[in-house]
Amino acid sequence: MPPKTRLKPAAVTSTKLFNKQKTGVNEAPNEYLYLKNHLNNPEHNSNDLSENSSQSTSFSDYPDQATFRIDQLCTQSYLTKRKTPIDNWHIIESDHDVFTKMIKSYGIRDIIAREVVTLNFDELRETTQVYGLIFVSDYKDQKSNEYAAPNDPDDPDDPEVKDFFFATKVVKNACATAALLSVLLNCDSSLETCKELKNLNRLSKRANSDDVGAAIGKSKMLRETNNSLSSPEINAVSSSSECSDYHFVSYVFKNGFLWETDSTKSAPVKIKLSPAENWVDSVKGILEELIERTPFNNSFNLIAIVHDELSSYKRLFHEKNMSANAYRNRIKLEKKTLEEAEKSSSTSLEYTASDQLVTKHVLRVLTKKYTKIEADLTVIKKKILKFTRKREEERINKVRRKHDYYPFIDAFIRTLHNKSLLPDAPLGK
Repeated sequence: MPPKTRLKPAAVTSTKLFNKQKTGVNEAPNEYLYLKNHLNNPEHNSNDLSENSSQSTSFSDYPDQATFRIDQLCTQSYLTKRKTPIDNWHIIESDHDVFTKMIKSYGIRDIIAREVVTLNFDELRETTQVYGLIFVSDYKDQKSNEYAAPNDPDDPDDPEVKDFFFATKVVKNACATAALLSVLLNCDSSLETCKELKNLNRLSKRANSDDVGAAIGKSKMLRETNNSLSSPEINAVSSSSECSDYHFVSYVFKNGFLWETDSTKSAPVKIKLSPAENWVDSVKGILEELIERTPFNNSFNLIAIVHDELSSYKRLFHEKNMSANAYRNRIKLEKKTLEEAEKSSSTSLEYTASDQLVTKHVLRVLTKKYTKIEADLTVIKKKILKFTRKREEERINKVRRKHDYYPFIDAFIRTLHNKSLLPDAPLGK
């Protein structure tokens, strides 16, 4: 990495060009040529800076030309200067807990991934907001487009498509990350994300989907997050020829439309107009058709990216509780002041009757607000208890679904047979 002082003069000069008017000159200034050489050649001699600076024309003489080319150069630099290998991504399990941990690693609060068990979406009815759905299917020796929805990709030059974050599959095993980012960076709600995702989102506005896919593959943060959630058992199986690949398709609502993102395509698909209130119901028919024309022995998984009510209520409880403590302390202080004033009122004229009236009025206002906060805390406690129990039920059901009952059933039946309790049901060896 070259010293920062080498880039400082060029950075200062480039700041000026954004405040200048168009000149219509088509030739690029020498500062741009230096910046291009500098970014493309990290070993560039530091002495070249002083030489180029003394002979160059000001950036301010070529504002539009320089702005356009620097914008192009920044895109190229983002993709080419990273040294992270793009072929070292591990397979991760298509589990909602894994996706939740990925979301937390990105610095995003109050969003979790939930498993959707039925297409009736009953478990999503009580959710305040659904940001997106990720449909996961496994396939073996199948072409990628066999599982694509019956829609053609939209024109990449469409302004709405350009505003849509989308990444083409460039790196093996990065599809889960790309599918999750397609939801997080496209939902209409403004989410606070880490700097890495903000830069990636800005890159997608000016780069094509292949470049965005390559940028995901070269991101050290995204790769390390992915690999930290990969189990050794899955990666051991992944080397086998019998291992199935996974196909991730995301569905998200944006700008009044239901969109589909499939990294095996060249662009996202704008499926249809949909109301924001029940856009999830529009996905039901699409998923039913997908499942219907998929081989019977394939498994599916549907993950919803939703608002985390439990986390929100816990934080709200903490904030309300702090307010309640502040009001409680203020009420104690006002009561103490009033009591002391009433005791000394017979011998002192400093605390008048009007002062007492003011203090009593303040006490009434404070007590009313404190009572309201206490009532809110009671409601929030019930909500926290409700969602905590629900989360525990989901955890137990998940364990039950994923537990391998075969060894127990096999041992149980063999024991019954050995005890001659199954005389008409001999077991094969």
